[in-house]
Amino acid sequence: MAISYIFLTLQQNPQEQDVVSSKVKEEKQWQAFSAEAQDSFRYLVKANGYNHSQQMDLLRNTAAAKGIAKDGTSTRGKVGITKAVVKQAWKTLPKNVKSKIKSQSVLWSAVKTVDHFTEDVENEIYNNVKSLGLDNNSTWVVTKAITLIIM
Repeated sequence: MAISYIFLTLQQNPQEQDVVSSKVKEEKQWQAFSAEAQDSFRYLVKANGYNHSQQMDLLRNTAAAKGIAKDGTSTRGKVGITKAVVKQAWKTLPKNVKSKIKSQSVLWSAVKTVDHFTEDVENEIYNNVKSLGLDNNSTWVVTKAITLIIM
C-alpha cells in the first residue's frame, strides 16, 4: 500500500514530490523521455534513494539503451527488447530482487509482453513479475525498471 501511495502522490503532485535533480531535468535526454518513462525514472530514483550522480548514470545508461543521443535525438526507431535494454533494466534492480528472480523464466514472459505493446503493458509486466512471489514493493521496482527502458 505504501508504494501505491507514493506512486499516487507522485502522479497527483509531481512538483512537490519530485525527486529528480534539476540538472537531470535540464538534460536533453531527460526531455526526450516519454511521460511514462519519466514516471518510471522518478519511481526508481525514489525507491532506490539515488543521489544526483546515480541519477545521471541512470539517465545516461537508459538513454543509451533507448537509442537517445546526448542532444536528445533518437538514433534508432521504436525501442525493441535488446540485450542492452534488458541489461539496463536488470542493473536498476536491488540485489535481493535480482537473487529472487535470477533463475526464473517468468520475467522473460513479462518482457515478451512488450512485443505486443498493448496499452496495459505495465500491468502485464507487474502481473507476470508478481507471479514470481515478490512482495508488492519489489514487484513495483522491477516493473518500473522495465517500463523505464521500454516506454
